[in-house]
Amino acid sequence: MAQPGAEVAGVRLTEMRHTYYPSWHPSLAVGGRLSGPVPDGWRLVLAAWADPATTDSTAAHNPGNGRFYPGDELVPSDQNCFTVQPYNLGYGGYGGITTRVYVILVGAAKVLPFLRSAGQLGGLGEADLAHWDVRMLGYAVVPSHPE
Repeated sequence: MAQPGAEVAGVRLTEMRHTYYPSWHPSLAVGGRLSGPVPDGWRLVLAAWADPATTDSTAAHNPGNGRFYPGDELVPSDQNCFTVQPYNLGYGGYGGITTRVYVILVGAAKVLPFLRSAGQLGGLGEADLAHWDVRMLGYAVVPSHPE
């Protein structure tokens, strides 16, 4: 799904696919394509967001926390494509949480402090993203229990 920030950024997400690997510790692989190259002065990052309207499969049925968890900077190919190999999506019992995987742009000079801040704060809220002037290009929904 496209985001309003895509128009401001001058590039948008044109395609995004994912493969969900269900298990006690689920994992996810992601790939996609942008409408053009990442603009000068920006860096491409993916961020996972756990939907608070869904709950995990632990005995406590914990809800998603609605925080953004960015991964490492991505370097798109010369065809404006990106790929993320399977990575651990959550914790033991995470299954049941619906996740959105956002494609975002972060200022080149800010990307390392941004990622460091996300780690120190245990994820980021929407106000944090605004503080870092993040541009959201789009997202994919990863269902709780894929069919």
